[in-house]
Amino acid sequence: RIRIVDHPELQDGMDADWPRGVIAEAVTKAVKDFEIESVVSFDEYGVSGHPNHGACARGVAAWFAATDPEDGYRAWALVSTGLARKFLGFVDILFSILGSDVLLVSPHPTRTWSALACHASQFVWYRRLFVLFSRYSFVNTLRAVAHPSGPRSSPVSRHDQTAPANSQSHDKCE
Repeated sequence: RIRIVDHPELQDGMDADWPRGVIAEAVTKAVKDFEIESVVSFDEYGVSGHPNHGACARGVAAWFAATDPEDGYRAWALVSTGLARKFLGFVDILFSILGSDVLLVSPHPTRTWSALACHASQFVWYRRLFVLFSRYSFVNTLRAVAHPSGPRSSPVSRHDQTAPANSQSHDKCE
């Protein structure tokens, strides 16, 4: 299930200031349309410091704050790391085991290369290096976003502990 959002206020760019309300509306619609329980976004730094990534984090936070904790929604943030850890590649798994709510290890890190290769405009030399050496091709850590109304009983629901039975990976561009 994929939704492409082409909104005039959500255009890519280092100078673009995405309104959190517009992002929150798009998230609300997707959550309802696709019956989503958990939303994963960037943290405030957005891995690379890109302003659009930080805006996504703030938009998801705005959506999450507007939800009723009793509805059981969860929000997760992809943890940004410092420069040294960012380029440790698979070795960062050793550091990531400590202190993360959720640890995601890629069983097929070469698929990151294949996926990026589908987007010629994005497949520039420095992104190729990033894919080869970045921890994010091998391991990602998520932290549970705290609901503003208070803590929940458990940061991980039973639905978050296993991958969906019907999850699929694609090796080709579609």
